[in-house]
Amino acid sequence: MEGLASAIQQKMIAFPSGWLTSELEAFEYEYTRTGVRYSAPEGLHDDGVCALALAREKWERETHERAELDGGGFVLTAGGN
Repeated sequence: MEGLASAIQQKMIAFPSGWLTSELEAFEYEYTRTGVRYSAPEGLHDDGVCALALAREKWERETHERAELDGGGFVLTAGGN
């Protein structure tokens, strides 16, 4: 989730305004004795936030794997190929 927040702040991720913006604004975190707990407040949804965080993580891993294969440079291709 920290990676998602950072990507949004750095404008590395863009999304249309609407329901996802509302989910992101309502999303919360809570420190517990075992770590940090992320969730939407009671009665609200967080599916879009979680999906966006997973998509960002996948993109991040793919770019790093391709950079390693291509000698350290980032190679981004359309369509995921």
